[in-house]
Amino acid sequence: MKEFLQRPHPNSDTTVEAVIAADPDDDQVLACAVAAKARWLVSGDAHLLALKHYKRIAFLTPTVAARRLPRMRRVRRPPATA
Repeated sequence: MKEFLQRPHPNSDTTVEAVIAADPDDDQVLACAVAAKARWLVSGDAHLLALKHYKRIAFLTPTVAARRLPRMRRVRRPPATA
């Protein structure tokens, strides 16, 4: 992970705010989510989950996200073919 973070990135103009003092690496995750305009961030990380929300991004456990996905998908599935 550290090697990846040290490489130049095409969108490196995104500044990383210091949000999680206990784990600064999580700030990189937040910066990626903000840059991607994510609505959710699914994680088991205690520091991220403790935030609950950050800049309109909701932090969800995998279990909660899995429960919400069926409601979010309002796409009709084609009939099964034999």
